[in-house]
Formats: sequence, structure tokens, C-alpha cells
Amino acid sequence: MKHIMRLICGMGVYLFLFCLVVVYSLYAPEGYIQIATHKYLFFRKLCLITAGVMIPLITLYYIIPPIGKSWRKMIGHISTTDIYMLLFLLVNIISFLGTKFPEEALWGTSGWDMGFAVHVFFVGIYFFISRFYFSPRAPYYPIPNPRAAFSYGGSISYILMGAFEPVFDLSDRYAV
Repeated sequence: MKHIMRLICGMGVYLFLFCLVVVYSLYAPEGYIQIATHKYLFFRKLCLITAGVMIPLITLYYIIPPIGKSWRKMIGHISTTDIYMLLFLLVNIISFLGTKFPEEALWGTSGWDMGFAVHVFFVGIYFFISRFYFSPRAPYYPIPNPRAAFSYGGSISYILMGAFEPVFDLSDRYAV
């Protein structure tokens, strides 16, 4: 039973990644008109549907008693990236609880939809993929180490955003 649940969760990862990589990249219902808003709403719906389906399955997977394994081995090794993701979530929770504008902090503001919920989605996606992504024993692995892919991808995007920050600084045009 445990093996079947892991297989179902793994198929959920592949389906989610397919929707995220293929469908999301081609999703533009009105062309370039409001493309950011449409892509954000698609991403939000995808994450909510995936969470609604996968959270009960993952809960069942972890509730089913392990066969010949200790609970510690079943949960898996906690990596440094896992700890940083949990700390990132903790910082977001503290920030969300301390805000004066909880309605805008939850989903984001108009034009900047990076609210608390999206950050929770990011953390959830990380743990979902890092725990349930598996690749067949083949010479080519699409993602050799999902934890490393998330870590390096986040580091590269942070560096790029920091590198181009002076180019896109619009604080002199808009009241901050």
C-alpha cells in the first residue's frame, strides 16, 4: 500500500511539473494583454488544485505505518536547503502576522501578486518535488537533484534580480 501511495504521489509530481513547465509557458488566453495577471491566476489555480488533491494523499502516505523502516528514515534526511526553506516560511509567517494590511499581504497587490500565499506555494512546491520526485534509472535524469535545482535556481534568480536592480529602479517616477 505504501509503495502504491508513493507511486501516486510521484505521478502527481510529474503531472504538476508538466502543467507548470509546458502548459503554463504556453498559457496566454488573450495574447499579451494582461498576460502577467492571467499567468498568475493560472499558477494560483494550479497550486490550489494540486494542494487540494495531493495534501490528503501525502497525509495518507505519511500516516500509513512504515513496513520495516523507522519513522526517521521514512521522512527522509533533512538537508540544509530544507532548513532554509523552513526558515524562509517562518520569516514569511512572522511578516504576514505583523502586517497592517492582511488582505493585501495574503494574495499581493494589484500588479504585484507576490503575497504570503504565493510564498507558501513556493515552499510547498519545493517539499512536494524534493520528497516525491523520482526518476527511473536511466542515463539521463531530467532533474538529478531537485533540492539542488531549487537552491541553484533561487540563487541565480536572486543574483540576476540584484544585478539588474539599478537598471529597473523606478522609485523616482512613483511614490514609494
